[in-house]
Formats: sequence, structure tokens, C-alpha cells
Amino acid sequence: MIRQALVRSLATRHASGAGHLHRRFLGTHRRKIKPEQLELPNQAREFVYSLSPANRSCLLKELQNFESQTQDSGESSPPTAAQLRYILLHNAIPFIGFGFLDNAIMIAAGTQIELSIGLTLGISTMAAVTIMWVNLMKPV
Repeated sequence: MIRQALVRSLATRHASGAGHLHRRFLGTHRRKIKPEQLELPNQAREFVYSLSPANRSCLLKELQNFESQTQDSGESSPPTAAQLRYILLHNAIPFIGFGFLDNAIMIAAGTQIELSIGLTLGISTMAAVTIMWVNLMKPV
């Protein structure tokens, strides 16, 4: 349909003696327009001006339909229960893993820490662990 309208408009323009329109037609429609060629406003303007009025109106209608469809689908819906469970699980696993690892290290190393630092300084296990962590974090 667009091609027929284009041929009709060219035939009437060419018959009326507009030679520069024929040259413009050969420059834009005989080759494929790549999306990279329409990135700049000047290039897009040249493309639109090279179209016939019928083709311009058809392009305008399609662009408006496209915009209305993207605006309708652009509204986000609230997350579903399954999506919320996935996010909860995805974010909770590292915390649970750190908790198990931290407890395992403290249980395994707690006795050694108490025997080395606690007996030497005469302090409790928690105070010895605090001193150890403060000394480890000082360089950071």
C-alpha cells in the first residue's frame, strides 16, 4: 500500500516537472535506511522530508500507535507473591551463609582465643574477641 502511494506520488511529481524530487527519491528510497542513519535530528528530518504526504501520515499513525502501546505497557504492576519470595530468598541466602560461617569460626576459634589472650590478660572470652577484632580491623 505504501509502495503504491509512493509510486503514484512520484509519477505525479515527475510528470509535473519537479526534477529535484526525482533526485531525492533516488538518494533515499533506492537504498535501505539503517537505524544508525536516523540517530541525529538532521538525518531524521531529511528522511521525513523525503517522504510523500501519504507516507508521512502513515508513518505518523504507526509512531503514535507504537507510543500508545509502549505507554500502556510501561505502567508497572506490583510484584507478585512469587517474585517477592524470590527476592527474599535471593537476598537472605548471603546473610544466612555469613551467620553460619561466623558462628562456626567463633566456636572453633573461641577456645583458642580465650586460652591465648584471655588467660594472659585475665579477661573474659567476649573481651578477648573484641580486642582481637579491633586489632584486626585497625589497618582497614
